[in-house]
Amino acid sequence: MLHRKLLDHPVFKNPKALQLWLALLLLAQHSESRFEWNGRFQTLKAGQLLTGRKKLSELTGIKPSTIVNILKMLESEQQINQQKTTKYTIITIVNWDKYQNKTTNEQQADNKLTTDCQQSDTYNNVKNEKNEKKKPSVNKLVDYWNSKDSLPTIKAFNKKRIDKLNSRLKEEAFVTGWREAIDKVSASPFCCGQNDRGWRADVSWFLANSDNYVKALEGKYDGEKKETPAEIEAHKQKEHELYLKRMQNA
Repeated sequence: MLHRKLLDHPVFKNPKALQLWLALLLLAQHSESRFEWNGRFQTLKAGQLLTGRKKLSELTGIKPSTIVNILKMLESEQQINQQKTTKYTIITIVNWDKYQNKTTNEQQADNKLTTDCQQSDTYNNVKNEKNEKKKPSVNKLVDYWNSKDSLPTIKAFNKKRIDKLNSRLKEEAFVTGWREAIDKVSASPFCCGQNDRGWRADVSWFLANSDNYVKALEGKYDGEKKETPAEIEAHKQKEHELYLKRMQNA
């Protein structure tokens, strides 16, 4: 239930600030609770929530930079307090009790819902944090690729390649399997030039789309390439033509 005190609140005439303020009120704990974060137990009191600007941005659709500015404004207006760490922020709603007008049962139900959501968010944040650590930077990708003697050396990483890398970093299969994919490409005779065209897989091909690296992971390029009868015949014809040309020049 919305409280009439919101009409007198400094955010009431600022739509984005009001949206964020309502989100904070809805996310805040209604009673003290404990949960695990990165292997340690955290305690949140009534009127507190554990969050971050990215999470609030995803929830409200407001840009992270605007989230930061609104939180600073709310803090300067003594509406909230912030306890910041490198991993998260604990926000405390000042005068939390003034915004409460619920029965005990409603409070318990809301508290369970909020706790469950925050614990789920915590799990997702930890999972996302682990994935962030796995994501290759340009330097990491270049160094790992160039450590493979069988692959063409990366000498430049232009904007097009950076854009392609950023696209791949949105795909969990790439984030978790990019090293394995490079290993498979570098061990593939076909990808290393043993094909009828002499083609070699370079990093632009590797990053070009969602299919190339996935096919490598699935083993499509494993082992030696078997030539079709038509390819064998074409090779024989080409060798014969080269032989005749050498004879003419002799």
